[in-house]
Amino acid sequence: MGPSLELDVHFGAVSCLAVGVDKEFTVQPEDGPRHVVRTALVAARVRHRITAGEGSRMAFCYLDPASARERACRRLTSGTAALATDHEHEREPVSRAALLDPDTPVRDVRRWLDLVGEDGLPGERDPRVRQATGRLSEPSGQRLSATEPAADVGLSVSAFLRLFRAETGTTLRRYRMWTRMVRMATLLEKWPD
Repeated sequence: MGPSLELDVHFGAVSCLAVGVDKEFTVQPEDGPRHVVRTALVAARVRHRITAGEGSRMAFCYLDPASARERACRRLTSGTAALATDHEHEREPVSRAALLDPDTPVRDVRRWLDLVGEDGLPGERDPRVRQATGRLSEPSGQRLSATEPAADVGLSVSAFLRLFRAETGTTLRRYRMWTRMVRMATLLEKWPD
């Protein structure tokens, strides 16, 4: 949570929920119309730009595309698969985002995340993709080529990669990058200064 980074057109490896803490912001897909909103869920690999205005605070929540939380957040917003806006319970996540800072206890951050979209909801994700994302999230997962998880679930590499992209909205390579960032964040949280 903090000031908007005012990035130019870009895309993320995973879905991102953007929350305008102080006021509405503008989100515009590269090839689409501008939307003035308080909340927006931008899917992985969708080229877009967010403009918040000077001094306006934003909260960005990056969601694992294989998670129940991402699917729950998607169900609570309206729009397209690429860009969904207007979170159903928008008021509470927006007001609570204003209270987040680097010293916020993890339990309070988790409460905020549950407002965004509860984790642990029954998933509709293909079990083969769930198995693959679980394996890719393990420490040894960074060394896996697409051949191994494809063989594990009984698919050709090309069929597996198509299924993975269809189910997660991102590529296997980008998902690996995401799991690497999550693993590093976990290690940094555990290591003393």
